Amino acid sequence: MDKERSGTLDYSISISRRDPIQLAFLRDRFGNMIMKLKKIGVNASFVEEPTGELHFFQIHTQRKRRLQDKEVHREMGDAIASFLCDFAETDLIRGIIQKEHTNIALEEMDQIEFRAQQLLERNSWSYLRTGYHVRKERISKQIAIYLDSNRVLSIDGFVRFRLKSYQNSLVRCVKDAYEEYQLDKEYRDFIELLRYFVSVQSPKVELIHVVHKGSKQFQLLKEDGTPYQLRELDGAVQELMDQSLSHEDLVVSSLLSIAPEKLVLHTKQQEENVIRTLLQIFEGRVVVCHDCQHCHVKSIPVQEDA
Repeated sequence: MDKERSGTLDYSISISRRDPIQLAFLRDRFGNMIMKLKKIGVNASFVEEPTGELHFFQIHTQRKRRLQDKEVHREMGDAIASFLCDFAETDLIRGIIQKEHTNIALEEMDQIEFRAQQLLERNSWSYLRTGYHVRKERISKQIAIYLDSNRVLSIDGFVRFRLKSYQNSLVRCVKDAYEEYQLDKEYRDFIELLRYFVSVQSPKVELIHVVHKGSKQFQLLKEDGTPYQLRELDGAVQELMDQSLSHEDLVVSSLLSIAPEKLVLHTKQQEENVIRTLLQIFEGRVVVCHDCQHCHVKSIPVQEDA
């Protein structure tokens, strides 16, 4: 109590010593915190004490008035929350992946971790029904409230026992990232199967024009510009499509059946899924056209079997 009357408060913040880069990142955050505190009239400094498996940051503050305690705790909360969300979160996500998927390869783990980070950054984070940046603010507030009545804080222990909702949210995020990765992997495997099918199949025509205008609006034209009348799919093509996870647009199966030597794709919407699928399946055979008489057709019906 004597120190509180004299306007000084000391805090002991600890974390595992296992990662030197992690310590450097936290040290940087505390350094920024010290500068911010000095700008509001709070003299602050810290010293570091490695002890056993833990690394302690002993933070000393001297405020001019007791009301500044809240500001000190808010700045400390911001520093630690920034460390957790901007650095330690990666380790937390990786730990969840290792726990939930014990036999996963390192490359797959990296992909899932990357997707989880993307979900956190691009979504209106439905897991906490709030935005990514607000997540950091919530953690900061929880830490500040804790420091109102405590002078000793273990970062590892605080995350484990007092940030349960945050941990649960990361678990759900990793689950979504894993499912997204699996769907993408299955799609890529299927594309590879179709590419192999195209590579071993003898071309039936030399050139086909695929004219695209809007979603699911296609017309297949022969080299002389006349419409190509679709016939019943080859048995091998039908079998491939039946085994797929989802049916691509009619144009995909039709082109697999036709097996053109060269394909001219007329489109101004190259980012549509079906277009990207065609570019992948017929890689090396496709020429994309953006500006010709076919590209400016306003409405094009899908050709039916004769």
